[in-house]
Amino acid sequence: MKNDEINGVLILECIEQSDPGSEGRFLSHMFNLMEVKSQYIEVHTPAQILSLIDCSPYKYIHITTHGVVSNKKFVGWWTPKGTVSKEDLMVLEGKLTDKIIISTACKSGKKAFCNYIVHKLRCKYYVAPKRSPRFRNSIFFAHIFYHKLFVRKHSVEDSYNAYDKKYRNPHYFTIYKRKNRPN
Repeated sequence: MKNDEINGVLILECIEQSDPGSEGRFLSHMFNLMEVKSQYIEVHTPAQILSLIDCSPYKYIHITTHGVVSNKKFVGWWTPKGTVSKEDLMVLEGKLTDKIIISTACKSGKKAFCNYIVHKLRCKYYVAPKRSPRFRNSIFFAHIFYHKLFVRKHSVEDSYNAYDKKYRNPHYFTIYKRKNRPN
């Protein structure tokens, strides 16, 4: 971890009025109870998401939004003013070496997108659902994962595995890890 990096979570949320609740605000409250440093930001544009990811002082970035899907393929993260696609993310290539990104956007755990995040953007880990989780399932996953990570002091992989092996959530979250290989 870099000296100026904060071992906490930046929560980036795009929310619609029809959403059943604010996952980001729930997470913020949960982190306060766990005494984990965090910052909640409601974002509205692809440019905001890209900028905030790029300059985040936090080790963990949690993106809570909707997944945009076309022809059963994950296209990108939804914002009220457009989609953050793989092409948009190119501005972050190689800049996320020590970052862990957690997304709860529907189908954002599709293989091609996951590989792009960890291998092109150089993200250390990427955790996301392969299917479309309901609000309550995203919250349940996040609670178990972050409790194991921050309170129980497990590694990212062990925190993910504690959820994956014990709970039968039907949305099949997945974890991708960057392989340590030369640039």
